[in-house]
Amino acid sequence: MQVPVLSVVGFANSGKTTFLEGLLPELGRLGIKVAVFKHHGHEDSLGVDAVGKDTWRLSQAGAEPVGLVQGNSVTLHYRLNETATPQDLAALVSGVDLVITEGFKRAANPKIEIWRHADQKEPACAGDPFLIALVTNRRSEQEVPVFALDDYRGVARFVVDYFALKQGD
Repeated sequence: MQVPVLSVVGFANSGKTTFLEGLLPELGRLGIKVAVFKHHGHEDSLGVDAVGKDTWRLSQAGAEPVGLVQGNSVTLHYRLNETATPQDLAALVSGVDLVITEGFKRAANPKIEIWRHADQKEPACAGDPFLIALVTNRRSEQEVPVFALDDYRGVARFVVDYFALKQGD
């Protein structure tokens, strides 16, 4: 059975990462193990696959994936034939209860949107059938549950209930 996938979405600089920094400890307190993938909108050879670095050279020579080990940390770099979907990413991990992607506004999977800027007339995912909740400091006409920007505990409980996740000890 594939691990459920949730995308935390919103306009640029809406606070997605900040929100996840508050949400992840709450999910952890509920015994939920989470993998997170951050969607980066463009390729610029950051990190493991930086042009000219050893990992890049090994990838160019045919290694797939290429890994980088630093102390007790391992980073794997995969080169895919097409843009990965959140479900593709979930298939790469095991031993977790939930995969969260930061980004992927247009993906066909459940989404929680962070919406807070006054210059944005409506949420990025307004009308999206996959939008399951909104985290905001604004009034909303969306017909989904609405949470305050700092209601990490409430969103964590909502996520556990929505996906029927089994809470650990």
